[in-house]
Amino acid sequence: MTIAHALFSWTEDGTARLATHGQTVDIDDSIVAEFEHLGVFEPERALPEATHPDTATEVQDEPLSAGEPGTTEGTSIPNVTATPPTSDRPKASATKAVWAAYAQKRGIDADALDKDEIIAAITQLDTPKENTNG
Repeated sequence: MTIAHALFSWTEDGTARLATHGQTVDIDDSIVAEFEHLGVFEPERALPEATHPDTATEVQDEPLSAGEPGTTEGTSIPNVTATPPTSDRPKASATKAVWAAYAQKRGIDADALDKDEIIAAITQLDTPKENTNG
């Protein structure tokens, strides 16, 4: 379970435990049942499908045009499929350098992008694509 509150403390098997916001911990089901109604835990999200290491980064030739999801107005962000998101995604307030380093780890060349474009490109990767096959 991932902790939604700033701090969460509980006792499990006679041992005092403490977890902080965003931390994922293995908690006994009885503890989850006792505290879940208080909003202590973040909703569980589906895990992204694993990609084969040889195909972890694939860049498609067609860039998205402005106004499509994943773009910022007046710019074109490449339509890319890269490695799955990780829990080390920077905070929105992080510097461009931090976002660029994260983008590089995800398979995005961020040299020509500003911070907002980098975030948009990463968000595009993390957003599931709709199935358009009828």
